[in-house]
Amino acid sequence: MLTRKLSAETPELSSVAAECRRTGEPVCVTENGRPAFVMMDMASFEAREARLSAREAALAMTSAKATQAAAANGTLLAMGVVAAG
Repeated sequence: MLTRKLSAETPELSSVAAECRRTGEPVCVTENGRPAFVMMDMASFEAREARLSAREAALAMTSAKATQAAAANGTLLAMGVVAAG
């Protein structure tokens, strides 16, 4: 993750940062009328990252269990092996 200093020279961005902290919601910042980036407070970002990591871990666990089950019942094919029809 990149880190940039929010200075007094960017009052509009400071206002957006304050809104993020106050609401806990991400804010879409536009450039030339188009979405450019999303800004959110650190607590919300860290919570979102933790949820994402937990989901990825659960998905990996589910995938590993499915692979083990397929290997146990003989339905798992080795890479490069094609089942005869």
